[in-house]
Amino acid sequence: MVLKKNIIAILAFCLAFGQVSFVHAQNEDDSCLLQPYEEELEKLNEEWGTNYKIQVENACSEQEMIEYFTSMSLEEFEEYIKGVHEADIAGIKTETEERNINDKLRSLTYSQYAYYDGNNALRIQAEINTSSSGVKTYDSIPSYGYVQDHYPYYDPRIGATFTFSSDRKIATGRFKCIKYIGKNITDGVSYTITCKFNAANTRGSIM
Repeated sequence: MVLKKNIIAILAFCLAFGQVSFVHAQNEDDSCLLQPYEEELEKLNEEWGTNYKIQVENACSEQEMIEYFTSMSLEEFEEYIKGVHEADIAGIKTETEERNINDKLRSLTYSQYAYYDGNNALRIQAEINTSSSGVKTYDSIPSYGYVQDHYPYYDPRIGATFTFSSDRKIATGRFKCIKYIGKNITDGVSYTITCKFNAANTRGSIM
């Protein structure tokens, strides 16, 4: 009986280990699918003196990113990157294929936006106190993000810090961003963008 229990335990362990190994191998196989595209992108970076990278956006999963690029031939990928590069150099807006609906929701009370290129913006979600006389002051800024209407746009995923004026009517945010110049393509540079927000106004400004 003991021997039988030991055999069952060993079989269970082997099955579990095999399943974990399969998942790990599957993840490695998925990442390897992008290797030819990353190598092609590196060749173009050397040619142009750029530092473009393939990097998943918040709006899609890693699997969706892999499927997006692997649906292209290497020739189509090269043409896509050339188009993104030309638009980046010329400062041309390119339409996004998927928009973040949640970032389009606006609250006059709590959401504030610093627009920098048409409808692209850096966003804060602020807790604002209103006195009996109608004076608005910042209590805190618990979250922040971005609004994306087109490429290029800045994603403050690296982090952000906020300071307040002595009367807490003004908030200054320093957003550490990466810049997406095309779908799942960054320029490989980090940016610090400073914005000023007023508790009484939903629109902030880029400093």
